[in-house]
Amino acid sequence: MSVSLKALHRVYQLSLKSKGKCFSNSLFHPQVTQECLLKSIVKKNETSIFGREYSFDSIKDVSQYRSRVPLTKYEDYVNYIDSIRVGESNQLTAESVRFFEPTSGSSGPQKLIPYTQSLLDAFNSATKPWLWNLSLAYPKAFTGQHYWSVSPAHEQEVYQSTIPVGMNDDSEYFDPVSRWFINKIMAVPSSVRCIKNEHEWQFATALKLLQTRDLSLISVWSPTFLTVLLEFINNNFKELTHALTPSRRAEIFRVTGVGEVDFEHIWSNLGLISCWTDGISQRFASVLGNYFPNTPIQGKGLLTTECVVSIPWHETDSFDKHEINNTEPNTRNPLGHVLAIGSHFLEFLPLGTDRQETCLSHELIKGQQYIPVVTTQGGLYRYQLQDIVECIGYVGTTPKIQFVGKLDHISDLAGEKIHSGLVEKAMAYASNVTGFKPDFALLTPPRDIPGKYCLYIESTQSNMVIDTWSDLVERSLSQSHHYQYAQRLQQLQPLMWRRVYRGWMTYQSTLQSRGIKLGDIKPIALETRVDWHSIFAHHNPQLEQRNIEVGS
Repeated sequence: MSVSLKALHRVYQLSLKSKGKCFSNSLFHPQVTQECLLKSIVKKNETSIFGREYSFDSIKDVSQYRSRVPLTKYEDYVNYIDSIRVGESNQLTAESVRFFEPTSGSSGPQKLIPYTQSLLDAFNSATKPWLWNLSLAYPKAFTGQHYWSVSPAHEQEVYQSTIPVGMNDDSEYFDPVSRWFINKIMAVPSSVRCIKNEHEWQFATALKLLQTRDLSLISVWSPTFLTVLLEFINNNFKELTHALTPSRRAEIFRVTGVGEVDFEHIWSNLGLISCWTDGISQRFASVLGNYFPNTPIQGKGLLTTECVVSIPWHETDSFDKHEINNTEPNTRNPLGHVLAIGSHFLEFLPLGTDRQETCLSHELIKGQQYIPVVTTQGGLYRYQLQDIVECIGYVGTTPKIQFVGKLDHISDLAGEKIHSGLVEKAMAYASNVTGFKPDFALLTPPRDIPGKYCLYIESTQSNMVIDTWSDLVERSLSQSHHYQYAQRLQQLQPLMWRRVYRGWMTYQSTLQSRGIKLGDIKPIALETRVDWHSIFAHHNPQLEQRNIEVGS
């Protein structure tokens, strides 16, 4: 590592310290922190049209706010957003809207989320403490160059708007200092996003990564984003190494064999991989761990287009107060992430109960599952996210949560009302009992077979093993009253399964063809919007199947 790069890391770490310390202290006072934040948001926006409609000027505390402002969904904001698009101001916030950011569209139609400078500051109030804490917990990650995933360009929907739509680059989430730092240490420049041909994009990205001797951190969203890239390197290793400088090519050939590429030896300075590890992503993160058996993998917090709900956090009591600690944590994947209480006002709807009142951040109960409800500085008030989280502990007196699944991926063929989180839980149960983890698994109702669900599974295991796993998935789903009742009435038939090949690649390319950015494609357990039966049949002409006849 060059002296200049080492100095750059050190200076940036010091710039994060005040935000990190402030957030760390707030974890012992979540109620006070949240109340102050809500009062600030309400006061700042009391002159907006939304604020006047709900009399923000007379709201004095959290209780008044919750009783006066109803729970909302995106549909409640469409008229306001349409007004902002044609140039009207003071709609949801007194502050002007800088741009709209479209949601990824992988969990429904795209939505335009208004971004103010205060909202960007709120994101930084979470990302800066995370990066500071990360630099303490994984100091090796802050020694060399970084790779932050850069997705290839794709055709975007054209919006009629006087306000800009979409960021030029994901680095715009960060403040100017952080953005400057990230660009200085990037192993792969953001310019590769302009390459529209996927093979050319993969080749350019892979080549830049192989050229990087001191790669110390990889940050992607989905673990599959990275495993697909690693598979590309394996399959095109000869061509890629031929394009390297002679000295770098010689270095790589000294540390890797003729067979599968040894990535940990190629990037011997790698200190951390950051990616999704919760929910169904856990299975894909385990596959990624096979490529990097000795490299720490840290799960992402819950960050959506609308807000940031939680961030990864190691308790800092074990860190030296003045110097960066050089001891890596023993755990590869710390469980859960602490609530980002300094960024947005957070409420939580208990799941699986008849209670319609929200809990506040400091009221979460360990073991209970919730739907997050957020009030942001971008103009979303008591906005219900479509995520399911579970409280799994506390840092100080602030809850830690774990992402369980999506609420908005719902299927209801005959009143069974199953959602992705329920299916993910059933798959996890089946894997815990059998020890079998398929390389790919997706539950979907084939459109040509009424009253049926099919599990599309990729694995080299025998049919008997998959039979057992599939039966256990169904047994778990049958614990749901609605699912069991639909089966009792014979409106819902037993699960069938079909074996597929290159399942994830097929899934990914299908969503990309529908305009979803590669980096935004999320692993999911239940998918109903696409006729996957036809798609998988097209890519796998000889599908093995079980229980294919209706009613079997």
